[in-house]
Order: sequence, then C-alpha cells, then structure tokens
Amino acid sequence: LAELRSCLVISMAAVAAASVLSILSSMAVCSSLFGCFRKDNKDGAFILPTTTPVQFEPDAWQNTLTRMLEHQPKNMYLTHFGRVTEIERLTKQLREGIDEYANIAKSCMNDEEREQSIKEKITEHLQTKLLQRYSENEITNYTELFNSDLDLNAAGLEVWLKRLEKAA
Repeated sequence: LAELRSCLVISMAAVAAASVLSILSSMAVCSSLFGCFRKDNKDGAFILPTTTPVQFEPDAWQNTLTRMLEHQPKNMYLTHFGRVTEIERLTKQLREGIDEYANIAKSCMNDEEREQSIKEKITEHLQTKLLQRYSENEITNYTELFNSDLDLNAAGLEVWLKRLEKAA
C-alpha cells in the first residue's frame, strides 16, 4: 500500500511533459506507456506495446522512455495491470516491441485489408514471443486473452499509418 501511495498516476500525455518528468526521481511510474502485461511466470513479467488509436508515435515513445528511465525507477505500475519490476529487461522488451510493431505496420502499408493484415502479423509476433515462454496450449489461451488488445493495437497502428500517409 505504501508503494501505491508513492505512485504517480500519469496519463501518456502527462508522462511526455518535461515538467512531470522532473518530479519522478526514482519513484514508480503508473502508466500504460510502459505497455500491457498479463502474467508473470518463472521468466518474469511479459509485456507488449499498447498502440491504441491516436497514441502510437514510436519515436516520441522511445524518447519518453529514455527520459523516464533517467530517473531510475525501481518499479513501474501499469494502468490496469499493477506493478512490474525488472525494469531493464522489460524496457528492452518494450523498446524492441515498439520497433517491431512499427515495422509490421509499415510492411502492411499497401495491403488491401491493412488493419486485418496488421492484426494477423502482430498476432503471429505475439505467438512467437510467447513460444519462448509458454507451452502450445498456453499460447492458444494467451492469444485469446490478448485478442481485444490485439484488435486495439491493430487499429492504433492503422491510425498511425494514415497519419504517415497524410504527412507524406
């Protein structure tokens, strides 16, 4: 409970603001900015990027993570998912996931059913990552568990691609 009291609940926009970052020090951060997490196993927590519509900006996200981590938080409190530790390992996993999601989306840029193609590819990506940690049966269960997150992520990546097209 004491850890929760010291936790700042910060929206993604607020996390990006430099004024908020100056007060974080080594406190735990609460945000969906640090990804979506479902369950720990013997290998620790598993997270994946959250790319909900209108929020996915990979370069800005990477820069914000860098600024957050300058304060060396010991914990991250993920909105809806609770506390995670192992910040260094999870940051690496999240950074790779952000880059992989951006690459997946770009690879679908000219697909006719683009959002569906993105969902299929991020689902395959998730299953590949889960295969490193879980059995085949568990992967099926986790794929179902993450299904609504995958729908939101695909929609968010589609919105991001439309912004890229508009800017070109």
